[in-house]
Amino acid sequence: MAKRHETKLFWKERAERAERDASITQHGLYCAMHSKPVATETWRGDSDKRDKYTARLYHPCAPHGGILLVTFEYPGQRPSTTAHYFEDWYRETLRCARALGRFDVFECAERLRRARREALDALMRTDLPESEITSTHIA
Repeated sequence: MAKRHETKLFWKERAERAERDASITQHGLYCAMHSKPVATETWRGDSDKRDKYTARLYHPCAPHGGILLVTFEYPGQRPSTTAHYFEDWYRETLRCARALGRFDVFECAERLRRARREALDALMRTDLPESEITSTHIA
C-alpha cells in the first residue's frame, strides 16, 4: 500500500476540522450541564430496533443556530453522545434519511426544525414591536 503524500494544506484543513469539532463539543458539554433542551426527539435504528437515538436541541436562537446532542444507546453498551451544530446535522440527516427511506428519522428532524423555528419566532416577537413584525421577517 503506497503512502499518500500529505501536504501542508492537508494538515491545515485537518487542524481546522479538529478545532471546529472541539468547539462544538465544548458548546455541547456546556449545554448539557447548564441548560434544558428546547426540544427532544427519539427514534430507533433500522437493524434490530434495539438501538435508540435521542436528539436534544439547545440554544436554537444563538448565533451558531443551535447545538444538537445526539445520544446513541444500545443494550449492554454505554451510551455515546455526539455534538453537532443544528444546521449541519439537519442537512446531512435529511439527505441520508431520504436516501435510505427512513421517514421516521426525517419526521424527527423536521419536528426539531419546527421547534427551532418556533423559538426564533418567539424571540423575534419579544424583541420587535408588534407593528414591525411582518411576514417578511419569518422565513
